[in-house]
Amino acid sequence: MHMMKDQLFCLRTFLSCILLTGIYAAGAYAQPVELRSGLLADNTQATLYSMHPEGGIEAINALDGSQRWHSANAQRPVLLEQGRLLAQGDAAERENELNMVLLDTASGVAIASRFIDLPEGVVAAVDDGLGARFAVNSVSDEFVSWQSEQRLVQGAFLENEQPSLTQQSGALRVDLQAGIVATAGLNELPPVQPRIINVLPAERLALGNSRQFVSADRNHILVSERTNTDPLNVYQWGVHTTDGTILGSLPARTSRSDFVVLDDAIMVYVAEPFVAREGGVLVSHPLRMIAVELTSGDKLWERPLRDTRYNGPFPP
Repeated sequence: MHMMKDQLFCLRTFLSCILLTGIYAAGAYAQPVELRSGLLADNTQATLYSMHPEGGIEAINALDGSQRWHSANAQRPVLLEQGRLLAQGDAAERENELNMVLLDTASGVAIASRFIDLPEGVVAAVDDGLGARFAVNSVSDEFVSWQSEQRLVQGAFLENEQPSLTQQSGALRVDLQAGIVATAGLNELPPVQPRIINVLPAERLALGNSRQFVSADRNHILVSERTNTDPLNVYQWGVHTTDGTILGSLPARTSRSDFVVLDDAIMVYVAEPFVAREGGVLVSHPLRMIAVELTSGDKLWERPLRDTRYNGPFPP
């Protein structure tokens, strides 16, 4: 019986991939979208660009989770445009330099790299350190911004000592087709809209008091309801188009997640790390992205992501 179920699942997944491959071959769709820092989705190519847990960037086929390519030439995807991927590279030899690398999205081959001077004391690290964080984010097709935060972290509280926090930021002007990355003024940046995860009142679906969240590209709505029927997955997600058409539903461990829906068929979302007792054994689940075929609710694939957050040790 279990073998028959597995065979049916594999057949359904295979047929779904054939159907979706035909859909994607038929034409182009929405512009690339950033699910979160370091994770980009390109609907036109059904490809995700992510940070590999062991370093580098990988391009993932959104239909089946296979790796299209892996590049050790860069570490964090930042901006995607017309076959070019701008990414943060490894930390430069000098601490106050930012290494930006331009990759070919078809192969992952590095086309060019630029070292950008940063203010003294700024370290352009990919992973967070103890009290230190550096981030690079796309603002538009023409601008990228960076932010640095450093704070003193100590175990003992010293009387009359003021909190130590240093924040700095800057901007880059980019032209991916010409391979240009150069320093720009913060005053040159276009207005930056804050990332909105909750559905705005005017966009809410008429589904009672349910919690509703918008996708990264604002084209879909996740309706989240607590069920408590499963000790591990205590929520039920319903995925809808903005006009209210339901595309599918699935059980979930959290009330929401960063997500995108590809061609109204595949939901890709980020699952946060957690530890759970399964079969009497504690099992650790890392940060990862998961793809679900919405019509059936079947999980198509999952892949781990690089977790850049600092996880210790901390001072006593």
